[in-house]
Amino acid sequence: MLCNCFIYHILLSRLQQYKAGQRPILVNLVLVDDGEHIPANHQAIYNTIDTGERALKRKILCAKFSPRSTTSRAITRIGVYSRPRTTTPGYTRIGLVVYY
Repeated sequence: MLCNCFIYHILLSRLQQYKAGQRPILVNLVLVDDGEHIPANHQAIYNTIDTGERALKRKILCAKFSPRSTTSRAITRIGVYSRPRTTTPGYTRIGLVVYY
């Protein structure tokens, strides 16, 4: 079975300078439907950095960052599965993205 696939790469920028303990870390990811409101204190990721095209169809990825000194939790790994019922202990499912 052939499938049109969309592959995106997630990048991390370390160019900004922060005071000790104030470097922001990723503490939450939320996947919301188009038209839904963006959760409080989250940044919406609408477009890709390189081409400016829409990153996800009918969905918006929202990220929340907090200064390292203000939180005891951080996201350290992100998993993407091809089978929706597949889960791994220690991971939380944030949503489903379907492309047609």
